[in-house]
Amino acid sequence: MRPHAETLSLTSLIERGTYLVPPYQRLYSWESLQIDSFFESLGPLAELSLKSRSSRSKIQDVFFGPVVIEGLNQKNIPVVDGQQRFTTFVLLFAAARAYVFENYSTAKLNSGTTFDDWAQDALKKRGQVQPFLVANRTLAPVFQSAIYKGEAWRNADYWKNAPQPGSGIASSVAQVKANLAQLQNLIKELLIEKFGEWPDNEALWNSEKLKKRAGEEIDFLHNFLQNVLNHCLFLVIQVDNTEQALELFSSLNDRGLRLAPADIIKAEIFERGVGKNGDLTVDNFETHWDTIVSNTSSSTSWDVNKFLRHWCMARSGKKVNMNGVVKSVRSLVANSSTARSSSNLLEMLNSASVTYKKVLSPENLIAKELGNGIRDLRGSFQRMNLLGDYHRILLPKIVELKKISDIQKFELVREVEKYVARSAFAGSYPQERENLFVNLASKFESNLSFAQAKNILKELFANREKAQFPNDNDFREALQKHSSDARRIDKKTKYVIFLYSALQERARDKQFFPLGTDIEHLVPQGPKIVNRTASISIVEDKPDLPAPADYWYDVLGLEPPNKVHTREYVSLVNEFGNLTVLENYINQSIQDAAWPVKIKGRKDEEGTYVGIKHSKCAANAKIWKLEREQLSKKWITNRTEKIIEEIIKITRPS
Repeated sequence: MRPHAETLSLTSLIERGTYLVPPYQRLYSWESLQIDSFFESLGPLAELSLKSRSSRSKIQDVFFGPVVIEGLNQKNIPVVDGQQRFTTFVLLFAAARAYVFENYSTAKLNSGTTFDDWAQDALKKRGQVQPFLVANRTLAPVFQSAIYKGEAWRNADYWKNAPQPGSGIASSVAQVKANLAQLQNLIKELLIEKFGEWPDNEALWNSEKLKKRAGEEIDFLHNFLQNVLNHCLFLVIQVDNTEQALELFSSLNDRGLRLAPADIIKAEIFERGVGKNGDLTVDNFETHWDTIVSNTSSSTSWDVNKFLRHWCMARSGKKVNMNGVVKSVRSLVANSSTARSSSNLLEMLNSASVTYKKVLSPENLIAKELGNGIRDLRGSFQRMNLLGDYHRILLPKIVELKKISDIQKFELVREVEKYVARSAFAGSYPQERENLFVNLASKFESNLSFAQAKNILKELFANREKAQFPNDNDFREALQKHSSDARRIDKKTKYVIFLYSALQERARDKQFFPLGTDIEHLVPQGPKIVNRTASISIVEDKPDLPAPADYWYDVLGLEPPNKVHTREYVSLVNEFGNLTVLENYINQSIQDAAWPVKIKGRKDEEGTYVGIKHSKCAANAKIWKLEREQLSKKWITNRTEKIIEEIIKITRPS
């Protein structure tokens, strides 16, 4: 039977049944720009929410595009396309409930029903307890507790116990939290636009005036959401079976968010694996896919698509762009006997994602032979992630080698890092580096010996013209230029300082892994305060006060500034020599202090001094002994040169 289409309002959709997000769907992923666009689309409905009932009958409908559903007029209706919009409508009603609860508690409508009860029931089919949208397994618990029951705004500690960012699942939960807050803020701004700002001191308003304002806002929100229910229209396309649904799903765009390769691959595996002749159950499929997404996520990057692309290139030995990932996976399935069943393909992806996780999030790495040396390996992976992602094509192949020890793997990883470091500053274009790593990855088999693997990696350095591996002079020049031209701490600068810090740890036989640390300016990047009368002695005698710009210009022997940010000062303080690795809790304590206070520290809540002197980073062992009189332009410049020479030395090929 051909798909059937009709135009329905949100109210009509709700009355047709309960909508389910199928397992093959992507996670909820709308971001700030989509939320702004969504709320802006509702503008006409908000504009007429203050009008009389007769005027509201002339409200123009707002069209929210096509949605695709599988079947209609049944108890549970799968949503093939449209879950991003449906979810955001649910969040809109939740945001209105949160606003009213936080400002007016259990406020009632003229009918005597509380606003909260009305807003909950508005998203349910009459006579049903089940809300109109049931999220996928990932978000279902959050929707049930945080959104439908209102725990997100009734329980101040709710989000502390929700999944933390660092996995695809948690990223989706975090997006729900962020979008709920953004919609609540947009509602607040809309009400201020309609009724004016609240006074700073509400005591200036008498109780009658406050009561009137409360009534106006609640009536407005009630009318606004009624308009949303009745005048937001969708072109509802109904298909009869999962096969038709998946065919449409693979070809549709979702309100401007194009389907990513992972979405299409997920849908195709579901279609082949959970169908009549499939070898997967729904639960088994969801468990495997959630694990793959979680494994290929980090605290700063949620992208299963990059993993799939790197995996395809490593297996095929061919360059694959993001648009070609789906075609590459299909080709793999067609040509590989081990990947022809959906369960086998999922197992392959799951196994590869476990290895990828070690490269993407090195804190998950396990290497017993290295002992404490595992921290060096983790640090190597972590640093390379600052300089790009093409190394992730090759490193999983090294981690998967079966015939060599973890210590030998570490030696291979170090060789890779040497190339990554030098080429990032002074080497070839990223595309050329990626091509080189694709070629090398295709030569790595799991049964290679250490000698064979090391011989393959020599290609990184042997053909200098092809690999464009910078020599010492080119690398030195690039590092010097980056240090002197820096106006902020970028990822390349972080790489240099983290590597230098690691070298100091290694030289002193320390094992301090830089989690919970960041880069700190010794001389501050931009003191905001100008105080011509603040002498060095006055500033240093008052440790609780921030040191003004004049103090730091005096320390460095620079002319007093006409403006705080002079070119010479900014250039000097962002050089490598003025940077160190410091624990975050120390940084927060001393960041605006004068030099002796930075060294000695300020007292924390327990009365303990916290400063550079108390840092566990080996790189700070000499810094904290530096007197203020020794801190100068020359000292910073000399330290910069020392750091550069250390980086050059450690990145020479074996």
